[in-house]
Amino acid sequence: MKLSEINITLKNILLFTLFIITISVVYYSINILLILLLSLFIAYILNPLVELMIKIRIPRVLAVVILVVIMLALILVFLALILPFIITDLIAFVKQLPNYINILFAKIEELLIYLKIEISFDHIKTFIIEKIDSISSYALNTLTTALTSLKGAVSGIINIFIIPVMVFFLLKDLPQLKVYGLNILESLDMKKVADLVSEFEKLIGKYFKGMIIVGLILSVLYSAVLKIVGVDHGILLGVITGMGVIIPYVGFGIGLFVSLFITIIQFQDFAHPLYVLIGFTIVQMMESFVITPKIVGDSLGLSPIVVIIALLIGGSLFAIPGMLLALPMAAFIKILIDRYILKKS
Repeated sequence: MKLSEINITLKNILLFTLFIITISVVYYSINILLILLLSLFIAYILNPLVELMIKIRIPRVLAVVILVVIMLALILVFLALILPFIITDLIAFVKQLPNYINILFAKIEELLIYLKIEISFDHIKTFIIEKIDSISSYALNTLTTALTSLKGAVSGIINIFIIPVMVFFLLKDLPQLKVYGLNILESLDMKKVADLVSEFEKLIGKYFKGMIIVGLILSVLYSAVLKIVGVDHGILLGVITGMGVIIPYVGFGIGLFVSLFITIIQFQDFAHPLYVLIGFTIVQMMESFVITPKIVGDSLGLSPIVVIIALLIGGSLFAIPGMLLALPMAAFIKILIDRYILKKS
């Protein structure tokens, strides 16, 4: 298309200007949008509890107030009791990371000497330790600055406590918001799209609510295993491994690898890593055969190979957020295929 063929009218100019303004507002309001999305996600998860309380004749507004008060109490408990332990573990782990690398290379060199293999790791070890040391220093400085910065602290506190306020209003008006959105789609002759959105909403709602409950249960179990074995930073590693269930296979794999790495470095024997491996295996079997089937079930209806492919594609496109969204999108594509290609009801 030639430049002279572009229809430059007042309407087009206004539409283009509106588009630019919208993009600019989204770009500069990204933090607010993230808070809104998080609040919407929490409201969506809590809504079934509100509906349950309504069934026992508690007014919706009162039910929402009760849940938001409980949510605020949990936030205060987390900030006052749990968060300090996590931060202490994280700082200690970062400080000890160069020592862990040194010990790991020493063990590798001992093994090579025993196998009579002559390979020098001096340059590699020096390079890695220097990089790890600089990264650790930067991470500690960043964390310290974030914790001590008055502006950052106030901003963080405001963000933390504004979420329950937004959750309150979203929960209070959620039924009307759903009806409003579906009415818009139907008024645009998009009833099939409205039906798909409703079906997808039920599917994903069940999945995410179930997986969060599973993640909390697994966090307690993995933390218990690591604490029983006596592994440093056990609570932090247990929470990472447990909540990693939201990204199937990947979260557990990362948590297990890091936990075994820390255990090997800390105890420098084979017994303690074996205990961790046995404990994680038992918890993983409980998760696979008891916890997840009972709480979540096969809600997405995706085969393991489809899950792996979806995670790989999502991760390659958008990293961790892509992996989080990969399974819901794969489930939505499955709904479309079942509905319009395989003609399933």
